[in-house]
Amino acid sequence: MENNDQRNYILNLEKKLEDLQSSSRSSCIEIRNVPVVEKETVGDLISIVLKTFETIQPSEKPPQLRDVYRLPGKKGSNSPIVAEFLTVPAKIQVLEACHAFNKGLPSTEKLNTDHIGVPGQVKPVYIADHLPRSQRQLFFEARSFAKTNKYKFCWSQNGKIFLRKSEGMDSVVIRSTSCLKKLLIPEK
Repeated sequence: MENNDQRNYILNLEKKLEDLQSSSRSSCIEIRNVPVVEKETVGDLISIVLKTFETIQPSEKPPQLRDVYRLPGKKGSNSPIVAEFLTVPAKIQVLEACHAFNKGLPSTEKLNTDHIGVPGQVKPVYIADHLPRSQRQLFFEARSFAKTNKYKFCWSQNGKIFLRKSEGMDSVVIRSTSCLKKLLIPEK
């Protein structure tokens, strides 16, 4: 019985830590697949974020940034740029603008490195919520599940992960891998 109590206590602490991580990232986005520039400065990163915003929403004033940094990564890899805004609505504005910009465009014309003035081979640029490691892993598993089980939509919004089988159907919040397993069981 004591082991069960300890296990529950640990699970509870892990959940609290996850909630804390999610709330601390509530105004952050990740910009992925932007090549690292040699001797990159914070100024370079700010410039990339601002050019990205100018591309996806040219008529709007750019939202104020609290911080911009690149996540550590393997040498030679394009680790994500994290942009933290002063407010959550500013973050949501950027995510919605990116979605609107990319909607209906062929994949070659969606947001890419050429749009934001990064020299070299043209690569797609992805903008998404900045998720904690555990949520990022769950999001990866949910996307994989969506492909294998013919779910049309898989997305994250405000730190939560959603799946939707097809247009017009209700979305399902994915809180853990057990939620994915439950979706495999046919309803009676």
